[in-house]
Amino acid sequence: MTEITKNIHLISDHAISAKIKTTDQAIDALITLGDPVVTEETFNIFHNIPTNNTIPLARTQLAVAGKLSFQMSERDVSRIIGNIVQILRSPRSIAKHLHNLNHELGLRMAADGIHFSEADLPQYLIAGKCHFIAGPKPENYVFRKKNYLLDKLLLEREMADGINVEGYSAEFSGFIPFGEANKFVLDGHLFSENEQVDNTILHGKYSHRLAFEIFREAQKSGDLNLELSNGHKLTTKELLEFMVKVKIGSFEDKPSELSSVWAHLMDCVDDSVYLESSIHSDNLYEDYYEMFDPDNYSYSARNPAVFKAMLTCFGRELGLSNLQHYLLDSQWKQMEKIITRAKENDTAGILTGISDTQIATNCIKIMVCDLNPPNIVSPNPLTIRADEIDRSKKRAFGAEYDDKITVKTRKLAARTLSQIGTTIERSDKAISH
Repeated sequence: MTEITKNIHLISDHAISAKIKTTDQAIDALITLGDPVVTEETFNIFHNIPTNNTIPLARTQLAVAGKLSFQMSERDVSRIIGNIVQILRSPRSIAKHLHNLNHELGLRMAADGIHFSEADLPQYLIAGKCHFIAGPKPENYVFRKKNYLLDKLLLEREMADGINVEGYSAEFSGFIPFGEANKFVLDGHLFSENEQVDNTILHGKYSHRLAFEIFREAQKSGDLNLELSNGHKLTTKELLEFMVKVKIGSFEDKPSELSSVWAHLMDCVDDSVYLESSIHSDNLYEDYYEMFDPDNYSYSARNPAVFKAMLTCFGRELGLSNLQHYLLDSQWKQMEKIITRAKENDTAGILTGISDTQIATNCIKIMVCDLNPPNIVSPNPLTIRADEIDRSKKRAFGAEYDDKITVKTRKLAARTLSQIGTTIERSDKAISH
């Protein structure tokens, strides 16, 4: 547990967006919510998950959708799930296994003349639903042209690991039907997500790809063991298959209600406080307000929004400052688009003279204060729907996939897998010394 002092904006009205249905109502709220009040707060981060308030990890029902291309026992399933959960629940473990990536990213940014300092951190943090959210950029902040450095770095490592072997990464723009998303993943792909769609800016563009970076490094250190009881060791592509095809749930669940291991491990809010009582209690809203209390936060990367928050809010505390600054710069660019869209839709001109700092913070508050538990995301009039994206300049990843799966970056130029492997090995050695 770490005690730190930071400037925090504590939200007073947690039901702000419950009645906001239109863009005009949202723009009005950007004014009526006023200038955010910020106070200096001392609090503990990275404390243990309050397991008395979370759904138990024990699952009594396992199923497989289709047939696995390898043999594994129920004991193997439970062990690997438990192993990954233990890693993702530990900020210390997350920091350890992202250290290599953070180091290499720093080298590449420096080589491209990209530099950050403590002056490039958020003005304050926003105490959101179940986690902090990085607040607005500093005054006079200058955006960096990063040329997709993190995307390309992750892609190199993914290719060396036998996935995304086409040499370019994919982006999901909005909700992809489960069947279509599963097909894409089963073909050996990971993906980024478009942060302009719905509330994906909170979920994070790279959350799932960064999780697999953690799994890769955890195997190297021996913290994650993917060797099965029959002696077979899962490849990363087989791990993807395991996560998508194996379904888990409680004994009383219907087969259609079972969730995939992927959802259970990486798209899950089970570790977020008060979720269980919110679902089973008649008094949902009493528990709902407790979700905004930082003393009740848990720091588990099983929730992708919490994972992103840990990196953008506490990257320096985790020893991941390069990742923190890279992701913050990207988040603020996305917020700039949301602010611009709000101003363009302000036909009455009521936002004239209002600071971007106030608009940005109040946009975030409208996104999170929706009277829903953390596993429900409401449509937001300040962001866009998937069907509103102009795909005329986007290239579909492949005709066999959903058209909302598009190519994110161009193919890596003339880099062989052996070169990529050498780069990663060299980075490992630099850190070990």
